[in-house]
Amino acid sequence: MDVGASDPWTVASFNYDTKDDLLVAFLEFAVDRFEETIETETGDEPSEDLEHVIEKLFPLQPDEEQRQLQAVLVGLRSQAVTNRVFREQFTQIDKRLAATVRSIVERGIDDGTFRDVAPSRVAEHILATVNGAMYGRVTTDRKSAAAAARVSLASYIDSELRCRS
Repeated sequence: MDVGASDPWTVASFNYDTKDDLLVAFLEFAVDRFEETIETETGDEPSEDLEHVIEKLFPLQPDEEQRQLQAVLVGLRSQAVTNRVFREQFTQIDKRLAATVRSIVERGIDDGTFRDVAPSRVAEHILATVNGAMYGRVTTDRKSAAAAARVSLASYIDSELRCRS
């Protein structure tokens, strides 16, 4: 078999039983890489760390690679409606992302950067906003909607989390 002459799915799925197995492995890899980036690029400033995570999840000015990745993720996530394996994978992804945001918010509360809020509620709000805005960016031609969502999210974070002097 001349693997090099095969179509991309044949080459990529050479070690997987099904295309879904390959896509689940890709999702696991992408999330692991994202979490590694977050862990290595966050520091001791919860406010900056939260901004960093949001920028990684939903860049204001995505480059072509980021746009393509978002399109792939939205396409795969839409399959979770009818595909149990994808649903389980995206459930785990969302749990991990929410836990990352929640942890940052908790650190910010503990060190006085953020007000005493419900970290889980804030994390879910941020994740829902990012997911919704990503869907809009990928599935419509409404260029200003994504920027408006980012501005609105920044306003939410400012009003909900920031300590007032």
